Amino acid sequence: MERRAAARGLRFAVCGLWVTAEPSAAVLEQITERIETGRLKVTVKGTYPLAEAAAAHRELEKKRTNGKIVLVP
Repeated sequence: MERRAAARGLRFAVCGLWVTAEPSAAVLEQITERIETGRLKVTVKGTYPLAEAAAAHRELEKKRTNGKIVLVP
């Protein structure tokens, strides 16, 4: 798995049952370019003020979130 991740410019670490990926700067630039050109769309499920971070976390814990939760200042 490590070699496949590295071939795509990613590093990963297994933390218990979670797998985290750390993309390289080049991969992040590709992702940014795709977002800016509309080839990659990000679905935002909802936004929460930072003061309501606990409520946002509870929403994520339901595991029914289809999209990202965004905290805003």
